[in-house]
Amino acid sequence: MISAKDLGNSQWFPVDVDVTARVIRFAKVDEASIAAASFLDNRWQIDWKKIQTVSFDAIDECGTERVAWLWHTSFCGSTLLARMLHVSPFSVALREPLVIRRLSDAAEQGVDIREAVAKVLSLIGRPWHEGGSLLVKPTHAALNVACRLMSATQGNKAVVLTSSLEDFLTSHLKKAPETLAKIPLLTERALGATRLVERLPVEAFDPPGTLAAIALQWAAQREVVAELLRHIGAERCRLLDWNELQQDLQASVPMCSSALGLDIPDDALSKNIALHAGRHAKAIDRKFDIQTRRSEAAALRREFGQQIQAAIEWARRVLLPAIDPTAILPVEREMGFS
Repeated sequence: MISAKDLGNSQWFPVDVDVTARVIRFAKVDEASIAAASFLDNRWQIDWKKIQTVSFDAIDECGTERVAWLWHTSFCGSTLLARMLHVSPFSVALREPLVIRRLSDAAEQGVDIREAVAKVLSLIGRPWHEGGSLLVKPTHAALNVACRLMSATQGNKAVVLTSSLEDFLTSHLKKAPETLAKIPLLTERALGATRLVERLPVEAFDPPGTLAAIALQWAAQREVVAELLRHIGAERCRLLDWNELQQDLQASVPMCSSALGLDIPDDALSKNIALHAGRHAKAIDRKFDIQTRRSEAAALRREFGQQIQAAIEWARRVLLPAIDPTAILPVEREMGFS
């Protein structure tokens, strides 16, 4: 059984939470496992048979002063950015912990998550190294609870990473059918966290094809981002576009580190950026760089250019008039909602 002393040890990691049953499930892991895993959810290669369950009542709350947030929309380079900002012992990045997704699911179902948020953040906020920082990158599906989690970590900073509509559509062209099948549910979740649904015309809810449906998901996620920026404020949330990030990783990633207050030494961060710039973020044994990404995207645009442009034009006509202007980056407005 886990003792009270164990609960102060970050190696006893909260791998799942049942908000209704008021319990959190733990597994003992090491930092190497955290660093290697693409996502700390049910895809994480840990021994799930050795999970231990602890009641909320046995968990004392503590501060989360060194927690920073990386919020994001889908398919925008957030996993790569999180890997580059994982520079131990200065910063440890927690990529898509399942407990955050569970909070999101419970909120979507109308469950009161206030107690669970306090317990989960108390555990997530335990430092892995004395004086070190934590970066939490929730799944994009958890954008619906972003305001609540940021409000519960007063003063902590966030970067919100997005991608243009064209990039978003192009990225989906590479995805498996099971990923595409989730679009309606993800769109509904994002729409439910905003008032965008009240402003959209009826035509928006009958998109003419898969890419138009993906555009609606993009718009809904952007609206959640706009509400987060309004609620938390620009002084705590920095909105960044994937295209801006990838132009010069050695300049943009340190900017993110500074905005998040991670205090990673320049030399250590620069080396880690160079290391991951040549790796696939979700399969680190595979060589993959920005040029390869761009070449793959360009090939998809050549093959599906007409369909992509048709979806963009539909979005310009049907979705753009309803979207909060703060959700659209200046460069996108200059390009006519690209």
